[in-house]
Amino acid sequence: MNNITYYDNIFNQEENTQFMNETDKTAREFEKMKILQKITEKINHGIFLDEIMDYIFSSFQILIPYERIGIAFLEKTCSSVTSKWAKSKLQKIVLKPGYSAKLKGSTLEHIINTGKPRIINNLKNYLMENPSSVSTKLMVEEGMMSNLTCPLIANGKPSGFLFFTSKEANTYSDIHVDIFLEIANSVSIIVEKGRLYQEVIELNEMKNKFLGIVAHDIRSPVMVVKSYLELFNHGFLGDITEEQKEIIADIQKMCRTMLCLIDDLLDLSVIQSGKWKLQKKKTDISSYLTDWYLCNKILGKAKNIEITLEVEKDIAEVFMDTNRINQVLTNLLTNAIKFSHSGTDIKVIATGEDDHLKISVHDNGQGIPEKELEHLFNELFRTSVLPTNGEKCTGLGLSICKCIVQAHGGNIMVESKEGEGTVFTFTIPMGSGEVKRES
Repeated sequence: MNNITYYDNIFNQEENTQFMNETDKTAREFEKMKILQKITEKINHGIFLDEIMDYIFSSFQILIPYERIGIAFLEKTCSSVTSKWAKSKLQKIVLKPGYSAKLKGSTLEHIINTGKPRIINNLKNYLMENPSSVSTKLMVEEGMMSNLTCPLIANGKPSGFLFFTSKEANTYSDIHVDIFLEIANSVSIIVEKGRLYQEVIELNEMKNKFLGIVAHDIRSPVMVVKSYLELFNHGFLGDITEEQKEIIADIQKMCRTMLCLIDDLLDLSVIQSGKWKLQKKKTDISSYLTDWYLCNKILGKAKNIEITLEVEKDIAEVFMDTNRINQVLTNLLTNAIKFSHSGTDIKVIATGEDDHLKISVHDNGQGIPEKELEHLFNELFRTSVLPTNGEKCTGLGLSICKCIVQAHGGNIMVESKEGEGTVFTFTIPMGSGEVKRES
């Protein structure tokens, strides 16, 4: 018996089979297709690649025998293929995720070119004939004897391979080929979805780590510059002219802007990395908001903006991180001030609704174009509306607010009309505010 068989030759084997009743065969294959459909529906609920592959490993035994399943993906240039996941009932993984091999000249290249499965009936014999095949050597070391490789084709393009491997020789030689193709077709899109989602998560984690490192490293020299400027301003480094004082004041203003941006980047990278924890405590809302208001009402004086606070009586205590909610409130207030004209007013209103604390910040400013509202909480998004006094914006504040509110189990939203003003509203539960996750 040949050690390797491609799909091209399998039809001849099946056409020559004289001992199988064609009616029974068709009925069995139809039943397998129904089972495959049910399994596919199940694995489609998976999000991450590891989760999807675990479903496949636990479910497909009813359709096809194996002791091991592996998956590998083509690199973007299609010049090589890299193992991304593997699991074995024998608990011995030698061909591990991360192993990479060139595609050109390999038997895998034939699978990609034809889109058809490949069977190796005896891995030991195949290795003797192909001693340079490192992947086969590793599979044999794991105790595997036969292998079925199915191509993965997503959106009309080859994306990788699904490997079923058995510790017995000739495991796949008599299995109907249609089920191979149906398995590959059914899981290709699902697996590609999981792979892309996992890549996005990994890239996002890398981005957060990079932002954190860069922001931290930039903060130190900016603080040094700011400190020297203060020494100059107070005359500790010699007398300076009034003109020089004005220049130093401008530089200090730029330093403060840079520090605000750096602090926002640090906040965002920490929040999105999942390495931060809320420090919640029971809070009397009336006292808390009154203290916050007294500290922040002065922010509107430079633009002659009157800030008022209205707190509904008898709001129940709220379990929350006061420092983080303070960050949300202050951000919403400073935004309202930036985009409001001098001489207008801003209202902060707190009420209790359906076991939630609801706080709204109302301004009579310029308003925001309707088409931009859905993007306001995206990172680095800046509205086309400009601050009325040239104030600086990082484009990160509202994204941070959203993260903080959602971490409390709440929601944040915006209503706005151009020329009439904007209302930002957020709600958080009165109780612990733990986020309920669907099972």
